[in-house]
Amino acid sequence: MLDGISEAIEIGEKAGLPVEIFHLKVAHRKAWHRMLPKIEALVRAARARGVDITADQYPYTSSGTGLEVCIPSWTTEGGAAERNKRLKDPANRARLKREMKHGAPGWPSFFDTIGSWKNVTIASMPKGGEQRYVGMTIDAIARERKQAPDDVVIDLVAQFTGRIGALYASMDEQDVRTIMSWPWVSVGSDAAAGSIETAQGLAHPRDYGTFPRVIARYVRETGVLTLENAIRRMTSLPAAKLHLAGRGTLTEGSFADIVVFDYDRIQDTATFAAPQQYPKGIPYVIVNGQLVIDQGEHTGARPGRVMYGPGSQAGKERPQ
Repeated sequence: MLDGISEAIEIGEKAGLPVEIFHLKVAHRKAWHRMLPKIEALVRAARARGVDITADQYPYTSSGTGLEVCIPSWTTEGGAAERNKRLKDPANRARLKREMKHGAPGWPSFFDTIGSWKNVTIASMPKGGEQRYVGMTIDAIARERKQAPDDVVIDLVAQFTGRIGALYASMDEQDVRTIMSWPWVSVGSDAAAGSIETAQGLAHPRDYGTFPRVIARYVRETGVLTLENAIRRMTSLPAAKLHLAGRGTLTEGSFADIVVFDYDRIQDTATFAAPQQYPKGIPYVIVNGQLVIDQGEHTGARPGRVMYGPGSQAGKERPQ
């Protein structure tokens, strides 16, 4: 982690570019607690030198990505089809299992970060795959199939060129809170927009609950942040970093993007077991001056716009 952040800082400093750590977390059990003081010192020193470095964070202790990240990277050369040929070759099996557990030059073991296959849950399967595996841990699937867990991972990945989604319980709650307290860290969901009606598989609850969760859990319940500080991290801080003119503040002449919530009732309802659930306590949402959520129901209005960065010459916006 320190090498990666240092490299990003060096590039930003020498090129005069802003740096964003997207997204900041310590997803390695052996590095919990002890890594954060080093990260903070590194970033603090860079900011003191004038480097425009910030970070974003989602408020959960599990990450979500493909199951293939557990497989050594040398297998991926040439694409997924070539990877699968290598995974199915019996001559490679012993090496694969050894490196999945202990790592290889230039490829640290992903298993080492999670500590147990009980901490890996299948979130989605490609079409034609065993859909009943969704929601099961690798450890549970291994017991059912009477296989070693690493064999299960290799065999599952080798079946498809498409991605098998997985959730990894690899972070610590206290680390999440510590990172959240740093003033240069904004809130980010690391998720695409979606709806319950179109959702497939077992999504990460951050898709539906990130921002309400920060207010409900980390402001109202635990006091990690003040409400004003939390709102800043969701609005003006990221908007300023992305140079989105007229966004992120409630000021005259800006775009009318407004979320009206009930502080006492706002609550994320999405969980890892049942992630496709909308939050509570948000009766109104206004986007570009139009009411989109009215009494908790979507009005059908779609006034959203593409937001171009400062380098684009297309679609220059004017507030309304």
